[in-house]
Amino acid sequence: MPTPAHNGMSIADEPIWSSNTGRGSTGKMSGDIVAWKKTVDMDFPALTYAQSKLIRDTLRNAGEFFDVRFRDFDASEWVTCKMYTANLPRTLYSLADGLRYHTGVKIQLVEQ
Repeated sequence: MPTPAHNGMSIADEPIWSSNTGRGSTGKMSGDIVAWKKTVDMDFPALTYAQSKLIRDTLRNAGEFFDVRFRDFDASEWVTCKMYTANLPRTLYSLADGLRYHTGVKIQLVEQ
């Protein structure tokens, strides 16, 4: 698998709010956080079509939910989460023979 760009990986703890969360008539938000889930974002440097395809095929063949192991920066420990992938964006850089690259390749993994 291609390596993410330098400083190309970020991890966030995302709150999951209860279904009755919202703003009342005064505009004040109310609700309850029912869970905290991890989101892992990875940005890649320019990739060849083959490298981009490898990432895409690996994620498509992993199933709906799959285990991802990563070092949690806050806790400085290894964490394994069951995750799924969001969109797989990429930008076409060139169609010239021998210069076929994708830029802007990103992966977002979201904890189940």
